[in-house]
Amino acid sequence: LALAAARAGTIDLLLTDVVMPNMSGPALAGALRARRPDLKVLFVSGYADELDLDRGLRPRPTVLHKPVTRSTLVRRVAALLERPEAGAPA
Repeated sequence: LALAAARAGTIDLLLTDVVMPNMSGPALAGALRARRPDLKVLFVSGYADELDLDRGLRPRPTVLHKPVTRSTLVRRVAALLERPEAGAPA
């Protein structure tokens, strides 16, 4: 949160685990999207099937399930970065 607050420019993508100490990935994404509504988010988790990731996160979260290969991660990041931003003409 501190790094994002200190950054004047855009942030293209947040890549975060779902389960973390001190703050969950969905809570982090929600806090960052409050200031940067068009922020794209990619969650990575070994527990994502058991968690409710729809808690107010729009657009619907993208989740990669661990273990994830490097090539899968690269493809998913590229796809998210190529996706038009929310509210932008397609």
